[in-house]
Amino acid sequence: MANNKLKFELMAKIKGLLLSKDKRLKDEQKKLIEQDPYLQEGRDVGNAEIIDEAILEDRAKTEIEIKKKSIGFMQKQVRRALGKIEKGEYGLCEVCGQEIDKARLGAYPEATKCLKCSKLQSAKS
Repeated sequence: MANNKLKFELMAKIKGLLLSKDKRLKDEQKKLIEQDPYLQEGRDVGNAEIIDEAILEDRAKTEIEIKKKSIGFMQKQVRRALGKIEKGEYGLCEVCGQEIDKARLGAYPEATKCLKCSKLQSAKS
């Protein structure tokens, strides 16, 4: 009985961490959209009169898009972990089915793969 309570409390804590991270990522994405030079009020296509300004604008746009893509990936991981909590599958590797180390989950609560499977997948990429 005490073990179930501990497990429930741990899952509630992890779920809270994941929901907090999801909100933080949404806020970061919103800020990036607000900073997007292509979406600034009053901007017309090709409005930069000096080539240096156009290059800086394009570079800023590229950096923002890279950051948005990274945030999107992190959001996907967080939502996948939240889904696993709802299904009662959280803490199990989605590749090999083994338990994910508690230290890994504590440091990286959105982990859906054990360290071994995660490293194997990274090596294949």
